Amino acid sequence: MLQGLSALMYLRVCYQVRLGLEQSSGVSLVSGQGSVVSCVQERTNWVHTFHVRLTWLGEVNVTVTAVVDPDYGVPCGPDPLPVARSVL
Repeated sequence: MLQGLSALMYLRVCYQVRLGLEQSSGVSLVSGQGSVVSCVQERTNWVHTFHVRLTWLGEVNVTVTAVVDPDYGVPCGPDPLPVARSVL
């Protein structure tokens, strides 16, 4: 069964954010990367959809992480960057 797993970011300040889908039993990534990075502008929405396939029916745990990425290639956000991480 093909599903889309979407993550929405809304920030009050500009940050470079790395969003990652961790490997999990019962779920396989169908297309794209398991990790994406973007400069999320202040007071804007950023939505990324991971296209996954469920490999069995029933309860499946999925973990998505969002971290401030200090290695983003262009200036984005305050200096110094905060250390921040969210896990869903």
